[in-house]
Amino acid sequence: MTGQTADGDWAVGMGRATGGTAALTVGDETGVAGQMIRMWNRAKGDAADVIVMDDGFADGFLGRPSMPIPMQSTAGQETSSTALTTAWTGATRLMNAVLYAAFETYTPAGVTANVQFEDSDGVIESWTANTSNGWTYHEITKPVRGKFFDHRNYRLKHNVKTGSGAIRTNCLGVYTRNTFNASEAPQQ
Repeated sequence: MTGQTADGDWAVGMGRATGGTAALTVGDETGVAGQMIRMWNRAKGDAADVIVMDDGFADGFLGRPSMPIPMQSTAGQETSSTALTTAWTGATRLMNAVLYAAFETYTPAGVTANVQFEDSDGVIESWTANTSNGWTYHEITKPVRGKFFDHRNYRLKHNVKTGSGAIRTNCLGVYTRNTFNASEAPQQ
């Protein structure tokens, strides 16, 4: 295909010889800011089948694939200290525009924990964990702070805020992904 699509967008695309499903397209998606470049898998060709693309709302960033940020636990993953202690560390070069992270913190009865996640620029988000003899789940979804290919260090820190006993924070996953709408794009 080449020219104007039925949706009014201007596009270029190559289809597969078997069935004509999309293989590579430029600018064939309405509702996004730019003329996205997308490489498709061999399935039917809906948006979930895009395997490589640039970001439609965050110029200069990769959209897919999502990039994992490897996090390593430290000796401070379990602590009874009232001083902020590093529990997890990781680093990456920024590829995608949105940061996603998920953590869970265990607090014994009568204990409240302070937890914070930071990058090279400082604290991204902080929260309180206070589930009695249980786990407090916390999820973060925010635009990344920096530009494409900037290096970023990440740290998860925690401490006992009230009470006494050992707390533990697990990292359930940290990665970057494409924007789903314009409000998720980094503001620079």
